Amino acid sequence: MSLEAPGGILRRVIRLSLPVVALNILGVLTLFVDTLFVSRLEESESALIALSFAGQIVFLAQVPMLGLSIGSAVMVSRAFGGGERRRVAELSRQSLQATVLVGLAMAALGPPLLPPILRAIGAEGEVFDLALAYLTPLVLGIALYFVQLLSFALFRSTGNTRIPFYVGLLVNALNVFLDWVLIFGELGAPKLGVAGAAYGTLLSQAVGVTLTLLLFSRGALGGVPVDLRPTAMDREVTRDLFRFGAPASLDLFLVNFSFLLMMFFLAEVDPRAVAAHGIGQRVQGLAFVPGLGISQAVGALVGNALGANDASEARAVTRAGVMLSSATMGVIGLALTLSRGFLCDAFELAPGSVLRDYALTWIVILGSSLPIVGLNLGLVGALRGAGATIASFTINVVSTFAIQVPLQWLLAFPLGFGAFGVWIAFPIAYVFRVAFAAFVYKRGRWARVGLAV
Repeated sequence: MSLEAPGGILRRVIRLSLPVVALNILGVLTLFVDTLFVSRLEESESALIALSFAGQIVFLAQVPMLGLSIGSAVMVSRAFGGGERRRVAELSRQSLQATVLVGLAMAALGPPLLPPILRAIGAEGEVFDLALAYLTPLVLGIALYFVQLLSFALFRSTGNTRIPFYVGLLVNALNVFLDWVLIFGELGAPKLGVAGAAYGTLLSQAVGVTLTLLLFSRGALGGVPVDLRPTAMDREVTRDLFRFGAPASLDLFLVNFSFLLMMFFLAEVDPRAVAAHGIGQRVQGLAFVPGLGISQAVGALVGNALGANDASEARAVTRAGVMLSSATMGVIGLALTLSRGFLCDAFELAPGSVLRDYALTWIVILGSSLPIVGLNLGLVGALRGAGATIASFTINVVSTFAIQVPLQWLLAFPLGFGAFGVWIAFPIAYVFRVAFAAFVYKRGRWARVGLAV
């Protein structure tokens, strides 16, 4: 049983969360800088559209890896919490090997699939050529990105979020510099345009991965050096990686799919509502960052506690994380709501226009939704950290297909609320998500202690 005061646990959650939040913000800002650089090219309009298409494909490509990293984190956090440092090193070694194999498989199979996928989502002409030039090197070197994602998850699982932040700071700074050099042909380098952004990303990731693997070999992960020499994959570890990772991957895919369905309904209502939703999504991308960081920190601490056979601490961490996530997201939501006019001005939306009215409506609904979204992120972080990824996926499936999608259709069309109906169904569905997650939490079956899940 944990004897630590609630205030102490809350401070631990905050201390672990802050570097994660900062790292996620760095990632968002780097994408912004990439977009800024590309917007200065002669073919800027086509290049920006190409990056939008490429972003959708990159997200879908990383979903399996995000699931694998969650599966790895579940096992490593428990081993670390249980004091099994050598098991931490071996699990990390196996996870790294699985990650490299997945990355190499995607590098081999991905490039031939890119042209038909791009055409299927509507890329053509110069946009198609630019998107292909950007995606091809990224896919060929995607193992670097996957190893980087995994390494950050492994560090987080051992309670170390500062090293990933410093490595991420180096990688992102280097990426900005290399993008400038390779996109525009500065310092004697060839002018590669959009493709330069991809090569800059790969080179910076290569530096980050090299540094991270060096730190692993020196014992920076849990105090035991990780042997990086190839070895036979352990069947039990591989099975568990899939058991935890597959539901997490499907869960993340479903989240993206639900947003695509929102776009589909909005397109049926009014194309201007789609444009307004796109503006809101840019705001949402930053607004969700703190909650996601807290959720990841909660997952790591819950896994540590359960590995140490301390279910009461796992529950205390969950309560602290849920409170912190909801409060933080609530403050952000209030700020969004109060600054909605300024945000619309920043995107140069004309006063009195239908597009501005749509954007104002969506930003208010989004801002009002963030406290309940924060509750959900805290609870889901705890469930994933405990290895209950099937429970998290089931909650998302039921909430999306039994509540959100039917409600969006009902409110938008038969009841005639249009875009407002599509958007207001978003927070309503999250209320049910939180209710389902709270029910699973109260039952307590997720809090299974020990190294095995």
